[in-house]
Amino acid sequence: MATTTSTMATSKFPKELLPFERYNWLYHLHFLRNDYNGSIEQMNRLQVESEYCIFLKGLIKLRQGDAKSALQQFNLLKSINNTTYIKSIARCLLILGKHQNVCDIIKEVGLKIAQHDWELWTLYGYALLYLGSTLQAKEAFQNALQNTCQVEPFIALAKCQIAEKDYKSAIFVLRRATEISPNDLHLATKLGILLYTTGIVSKGIEKIYEADGQTNTPDLALTIAMGTILQEIKQDVDGAFQRYRQSDVFECPILWNNLGICFASKSKYVAAITCLKRAFFLQPLDWRINYNLGLINLKLKQYASSFQFFKNTVAFCTVPNPNLLTLLAICLEFLNDIPNSLQAHQTACKSIESTGAISLINYAVFLSTNDYELNREKIIEIMMEFEKCWLKRKNNNNEFDDNIMKTATALATQLNLSTHLSWLKPKEITTTTTTTSSSVSQN
Repeated sequence: MATTTSTMATSKFPKELLPFERYNWLYHLHFLRNDYNGSIEQMNRLQVESEYCIFLKGLIKLRQGDAKSALQQFNLLKSINNTTYIKSIARCLLILGKHQNVCDIIKEVGLKIAQHDWELWTLYGYALLYLGSTLQAKEAFQNALQNTCQVEPFIALAKCQIAEKDYKSAIFVLRRATEISPNDLHLATKLGILLYTTGIVSKGIEKIYEADGQTNTPDLALTIAMGTILQEIKQDVDGAFQRYRQSDVFECPILWNNLGICFASKSKYVAAITCLKRAFFLQPLDWRINYNLGLINLKLKQYASSFQFFKNTVAFCTVPNPNLLTLLAICLEFLNDIPNSLQAHQTACKSIESTGAISLINYAVFLSTNDYELNREKIIEIMMEFEKCWLKRKNNNNEFDDNIMKTATALATQLNLSTHLSWLKPKEITTTTTTTSSSVSQN
């Protein structure tokens, strides 16, 4: 029986097409472990770049603080309808200070794709806030709150209200946020600090103590808040020192400023100036740091240095404060620059509504010291203004302290005005000396 062998042609299948996304899991695994170098090494070794790979490279650059390189990576992405990519690009632009570009990309692209994305609304609000459009920023944050119960839009909305000095609304918003997230220590600290700084001291201290009792490792804001309470309310400087030493963040100007005040309260002025100079190096445009440096240099009779710091204070302080000009005038007087000192005193006392007792008394003392007979009429006029100021705010013990009242009484006696001024009592008139001294506010 004959057998025939036939060779069957083997069918050749085409080569399998491997997807670019096949290694995404490996890159993502290293990224989740915060092993950024390992993720980059795997990308370089495998030489397979998917869209997610490009996005992850940009995200790693952003996490490492290189926003410019991250933005270049994100610009290589071809998918423009992905809100995750749009939000990452917007964050890079925010860090680079291109706030108008953030508004454009979110308004023209992001919100058309996902109108109810709270993160897009929050980023849009931040960009508007930095551009100075506070009302539009508030609307953006309110839109974000309509689509989420996350804490971030609450904090951002409160920031807008604080910028508008609407502290009551800001406190309400933060209290609402603490109801949603009662275990958020950062949020509780913010609310306590806001209550404390707006005059609701007892509730602010209670909130800060409550946040401090919930953690053994307080963050920087909570550490500074607790130290400030010990320093200002409890007068416990050593306790404040102990609190400040618990901080792991040393490049903080507020921390160094408070440490400097602690040293100054112990009359350790060299250490105080060292701490304040460190704070000044970190934040040279903060008027409070310049103010404290000016006060300590004035105490040490370093009048030229004190003048420079008070000059910076006047330039950087956005709220008009006549006492700053008065301190500047005192420095100029000690530097024998009488004409400019006179001009500074006159500027400090120009606005009757905002001028305080300290500015008026120092101006009167300056005129009394420099040619009393010529300036007698002007001194009497200033003392009349001082009396009006005292009648309006006589319950303010910080403004009308013993030093101020003794100096005012001495001037009144020298001018023979004792029987005409309402704050003088008969027993004070007989025991008052005729010497006057310059009073310096060290708030």
